[in-house]
Amino acid sequence: IVLQTNHAGSWVVKGRLLSELGRKEEALPAYSTAVHLASPSGSGDGMVLKDALLGRVRLLHGLGREQEAAADNLRALRIPARDPAATPNFIDLSSYYNASLK
Repeated sequence: IVLQTNHAGSWVVKGRLLSELGRKEEALPAYSTAVHLASPSGSGDGMVLKDALLGRVRLLHGLGREQEAAADNLRALRIPARDPAATPNFIDLSSYYNASLK
């Protein structure tokens, strides 16, 4: 099997396979490459970008990197990030979001 290095979907598949094989630290750069390639500056494929981000979310959760996972989850679901001016007495539920309201 030959990986198409400029195709974001190939990197998503590689990340998924590595993750399923328990090679999580190797899967992370594969998902990150997919995100980069599928971003608007790359191929701009929205569905592949969402798949890459959600794959990376699952991986980051498994690695205990919750803040990064939450940021990717918001980006994948196109949910605006929490207002940095929000005071600590407001509950941050962003890690529980699973769909955009739009």
